[in-house]
Amino acid sequence: MLGSSQTETIHIVNNEHLPFQFTFDKASWQEGYGQRPILDIYPLSGLIPPDGRKAVEVSFSPEDEKPYNFNLVCDIRKKPLNLNLNIKGEGYAVHSRLEVETDVGGVLELLPKPAVNRVDFGTIYLNESKCKKLTILNKGRFNFDYLFMPNKTNPMLKVSGAPMGSTVRRHEKVQLSFDFRPISEVSLDGTDFNCTIAGKFEYAIKVAGQGVRPALAFSFENYDFGPCFVTPAGGAPVEHLAHLIVNNRDPMANLSLDCTFDKQRAL
Repeated sequence: MLGSSQTETIHIVNNEHLPFQFTFDKASWQEGYGQRPILDIYPLSGLIPPDGRKAVEVSFSPEDEKPYNFNLVCDIRKKPLNLNLNIKGEGYAVHSRLEVETDVGGVLELLPKPAVNRVDFGTIYLNESKCKKLTILNKGRFNFDYLFMPNKTNPMLKVSGAPMGSTVRRHEKVQLSFDFRPISEVSLDGTDFNCTIAGKFEYAIKVAGQGVRPALAFSFENYDFGPCFVTPAGGAPVEHLAHLIVNNRDPMANLSLDCTFDKQRAL
């Protein structure tokens, strides 16, 4: 991956009864003066004892998205032929994008740290629900892993859809759903998540939202009809009426009511 380094270890083996010295030729892999080396060899030279071996670390640090091919030349003192080592590798970058739905039907791109991203559900009434979808897209040529971890959660905010940690294949996407369903007055302030892409790129996500009671006022919450006469069979029932007045005290929002009571014979 660009910006990182991978190291492998090779061994130079001396099968003879005499020691020998080795030296790697820098010109066989260094591209130019002043440029950051793509390969790093350690040690560049050394002495291998009789019937011994020497470990050499080769570090690969690509700077461009392209394949690399190096033919390293190792000079063995007092030997007619050099040792040649072919090193191949490919540089790649993670092309990820995180998006979250907005209230107007669009998408907002999230930014990696040190930026702090905010997902705001606004204010919703109790027993209602609101969903926002977060999408992780892979626009690159290689798969990458992601890990979605909550730092502080709220039982009225559920995360579903894709696994909290998995792989996004190249040119594909995964989607997580944030569902806010308040059943009592609650604030989501302080709820936050971290999303890590390819073990390197981190996103901070803070969630906000309020669950509130609707500003309704009932003229009464309990009513007693008292003793009522029961008419004989076939007679017309005597009705007793009570008027329940409901006031909307919210100056900004219209409220709708649904009565879940099933009509009965006596009421």
